[in-house]
Amino acid sequence: MSHKTNPHENFVNAMMGFVSEGLLHKERGFIDRRIMRAADISIVKKIIIATSESSLKYFNDNILHKLVDEDEELKEFVIEIAKIDGNGMFTNILLNEFMKAARKTFPDYDESLIAESREFLGYLLRVAEGIYRSSTERTFNRAHFKTMICLAAKDETYNERGLEPYVKGIISSINRGIETVYIFGLGNKVSIAKDIARAIESEDIRIIEKRVSHYNHKGLDGNRVRGVCIEITTRSD
Repeated sequence: MSHKTNPHENFVNAMMGFVSEGLLHKERGFIDRRIMRAADISIVKKIIIATSESSLKYFNDNILHKLVDEDEELKEFVIEIAKIDGNGMFTNILLNEFMKAARKTFPDYDESLIAESREFLGYLLRVAEGIYRSSTERTFNRAHFKTMICLAAKDETYNERGLEPYVKGIISSINRGIETVYIFGLGNKVSIAKDIARAIESEDIRIIEKRVSHYNHKGLDGNRVRGVCIEITTRSD
């Protein structure tokens, strides 16, 4: 990597090289190529904003705009990833599930995983946009991705019936082959999401792991609120 006099150019080039080589290093060849390129761009932008915001203009002008202007589909994927990232589903779900799905098939190449990875991004986008209203619709049960997204969202549901509807819905999905459940809670629903996760752990012996990630949720209206994403993993057998 050649050294330039512009420190922003050096930083951006270093990040692009590091991420495109290191992000899902073994797994990226099993995922749709353009989605992985969009993921690289998105991760680099997150790093720049967090560590060297002064380099953002150089990145936008010389990397982001150039790449997306030359590839309309890549541009669409970058936009879609930005939407799901605001909802805590980019690193917590998309990249996590890409890694797990690819490791299941590694080292054998499975073309169906390429196609399914595109479907999976579309599914997460529809969840982020609030298109799916029921827990059944928020279940993605395919050959490579077997996930459910549970939203601790409705006060009336919790006030009237407590945790029961959430627990029953999650266990029912696990019975149908779902391997990973992601429970989301925003604002005052963070504690409810954690209560749901604890109830599932005590109810179902198939739960083998729980991971809790806090993040700043960005709604489609641009407003931000604290959020939690709890990943519940079951035995695949």
